[in-house]
Amino acid sequence: MKNPSFFFWPKLALRELLNNRRFSLFFLFNLALGLAGFIALDSFKESLDTHLGRNSQAILGADIALTSYVPFEEKTLNILESQLPDNTLSTRKISLFTMVATKDQSRLVQVTGIEQDYPFYGKMILKNVGSVDPAKLKQSLDLSGEAWVYPELLYMLELNAGEYIKIGEQSFRIADSVIVDPSSSFSSFGLAPRIYLGYSHMEETALLTKKSRVSHQRLYRVPEGTDLSGLVDKLQKQINKLDGSDSKIRILTHKRAGDNLGRLMGYLNDYMGLVAMIAVFLAGIGAAYLFRNYLVNRFREMSIMMSLGATRQQTYRMVLWQLGLLGTGAALLAIIFSLGILPLLPVLLKQFLPSGFETHVNLSSMLFALVLGGVGSLVFCLP
Repeated sequence: MKNPSFFFWPKLALRELLNNRRFSLFFLFNLALGLAGFIALDSFKESLDTHLGRNSQAILGADIALTSYVPFEEKTLNILESQLPDNTLSTRKISLFTMVATKDQSRLVQVTGIEQDYPFYGKMILKNVGSVDPAKLKQSLDLSGEAWVYPELLYMLELNAGEYIKIGEQSFRIADSVIVDPSSSFSSFGLAPRIYLGYSHMEETALLTKKSRVSHQRLYRVPEGTDLSGLVDKLQKQINKLDGSDSKIRILTHKRAGDNLGRLMGYLNDYMGLVAMIAVFLAGIGAAYLFRNYLVNRFREMSIMMSLGATRQQTYRMVLWQLGLLGTGAALLAIIFSLGILPLLPVLLKQFLPSGFETHVNLSSMLFALVLGGVGSLVFCLP
């Protein structure tokens, strides 16, 4: 066939696909489902990285923290805090895991004692009171000796606000339930629901013993513009000079806190990524089987075309156009599917994700899916 126009073969390829609608639709949906999983999971990872980078201070509740599994010595704290810049704000936090019980049931919980300035960044929101400020925290937790409890714990223990819960050797009145806690996923990563107490009331539980693994934290809010890297270096040099348990004090910046959660979430994301790769691979195998079966059934029509003057190269070019159209169409369909799949992931992984997490479709993921759909279909399907 001599000198056909450039659009002749694309039009002919498209007409062939339209005349074989069942094959075309089956091919498109098969490949699109595999690519949709890839787009959704890659966009989910990018959304998580963006969220952690933007909210790392709220996750830690401060700019920098000192952490130890033994109580801080006053002398040691004075040495370390002398390295902090002027106008630095500080607050204390203490936490441990223990069992709490009612008459009929018991559950593992994380008990956390906080002071009125916690957190420096982000907002805790209670079901009845709403947004927490220092005055509300002091009145409820410090002065009244009440507790704030995660709603899932109330459900598991069949308790309501106003009732009492026994923690260690002391019973505390449940004042409210926590519905938003910016630091929740960082500290316990969904291991156990949390109970908040006033810092000064933690001793009443009789749980702060050498037999308990207790995390002591000093949280600091430094003036804006402070060089955190330089500050960490100065603090670490002082810690290296200390002896005994004081030498095991850890320094945690808000960036590292976000990185820690990102690494933990990365394990889950890697597993889901492996599932997505397997889905794409299986979709590719299915697409190859479908197209080659379609190609065998079209040998008669292709032979007629060649007898009418089409060359082998021109016939092969039409096959390439068909694969390109199918692969690109599957990628576009996958992008549409991913817009529906992506919002479902935070719902399924709600207990593992930071509060306020939002997803968005990543442009680079969509572009890569287009390339993978167009080029990958050629790799998988060509004889």
